[in-house]
Amino acid sequence: MRRVTLLSALFLVLSMVLPAATGSTVAAQPPDFDISDGHFYTQMSGEGEGGIAGYSITNDADAPLWTLFQTAGGTDRLGYPISRRFLHNGLISQATQRFVLQYDGYGLRYLNVFEELSAMGLDEVLEQKKRVPRPAKFDDDGLPSDRFVQARLALLDANPAIKGIYWDSYDPIGEHGLPVSQVEDMGRAYVIRNQRDAIQQWKNDEEWARAGEITMVDGGSIARDFGLVPQEAAELEYPPGVPYFPLSAQGLSWEPNCGLTAIKLYVTDRKDRPLNGIYFHIESADGSWSAVSEPTGADSYDFGVTDLILRDQPVEEPWRLWATTSTGFRLSDTIVVHTSQESCKPDGWGRQVASLWFQQKWPIVFPEFVVPYGSGEISWEASCAETRLNFRVSDPDGNPIDGIRIRGQTEGETWTVDSKPTGTTDQGPGMTNIWLRGEPFKLRLNVFVTDERGNPMSDMVMVDTEDWDCSTTGLQVATINFVRK
Repeated sequence: MRRVTLLSALFLVLSMVLPAATGSTVAAQPPDFDISDGHFYTQMSGEGEGGIAGYSITNDADAPLWTLFQTAGGTDRLGYPISRRFLHNGLISQATQRFVLQYDGYGLRYLNVFEELSAMGLDEVLEQKKRVPRPAKFDDDGLPSDRFVQARLALLDANPAIKGIYWDSYDPIGEHGLPVSQVEDMGRAYVIRNQRDAIQQWKNDEEWARAGEITMVDGGSIARDFGLVPQEAAELEYPPGVPYFPLSAQGLSWEPNCGLTAIKLYVTDRKDRPLNGIYFHIESADGSWSAVSEPTGADSYDFGVTDLILRDQPVEEPWRLWATTSTGFRLSDTIVVHTSQESCKPDGWGRQVASLWFQQKWPIVFPEFVVPYGSGEISWEASCAETRLNFRVSDPDGNPIDGIRIRGQTEGETWTVDSKPTGTTDQGPGMTNIWLRGEPFKLRLNVFVTDERGNPMSDMVMVDTEDWDCSTTGLQVATINFVRK
């Protein structure tokens, strides 16, 4: 086997047959930019220069976070966004580097991150990993509010440098919160813990600071690192309307074989670990034949691996393929691989079995799935001779759609049956059926449109047939309409 691993080699092999890419190349863009009703930031994606993933901060009917973010000072005061929106204690929230922003229905507030972390039992972890002192116990709970604030602010007097940084803010108490500890000697630094951050003064030169320099332990970053921000909210997102494909072809090799034409596919994540659950759509160049592979890592495959036999003999033909999710959502650009008939013996140079390597370059963000078919009215006929479900599938204008399967399932999925594709029965275009029994029969069945893998493509419709009154108003033969949205 001759394995080619350089990108340039991939282009040499495929450039003559690759179609013009549509949506695979993203034009150069600034690291942050306006989007509809807000702004998108890529600075904290970890993807480096040219990355397109990041976090948006927007206005909508639920919360005007983008307006509030700008009013509060934007990135200069709040840092860059480091999460999506999420709910915390019933309030719409979003983390930036410095704060966890919350909208309370009236305006912007900052979450008391370090008090929340105390409630989570993380004081010891913060002390060990971040040199943040534990909150102190003060005998000031009964003081009037003004004296309480004065007593807490007086704790800053122990370190003039830390005190200077605390007060050198647009809204010191609003940004830092009140101190909740003394200025403590944490070994390599003097540190005070506040409600929303901690302030450190380093004793000696460190890699990140010089002796006497002040650094901040920012509440937003700590909230994300210590699990206060839900994991799903920390996942990167993509700006609306920007085309991207998270998987990229990285290498190609060939094996000769006189017995078949096939493609082997290998997928790794961004850390070069095998990535399971990736499907590949493969079709002939003229579109007359297509198939979908098993997912990478399925029972009969190694982790991150799948394949597909295309023909049972060597053929001279170009093949188009791309990576998808189980629902057909595209994950890569189209790659064209041209197999051949020549030199198929073991010592030959033939191109009968292709091996393609794909690597994840961007996080895989799944779009919200909207079922493409809606259900319409159900009509009934009485029958003493059979129990049957008829299905009619059409487009919004009423034109029949052929090739669509309907699945029926009992409650708990103890029994499942699939119809023939619409248009293949004697009922006419856009029609199919599920025959249940040659007599009236009582049964509850959930029915829905499926794709070729059995994934639901419509909402479920519950159908109840009956075994009584089969001569007049009985419920034995149903006709269910599905309409493409």
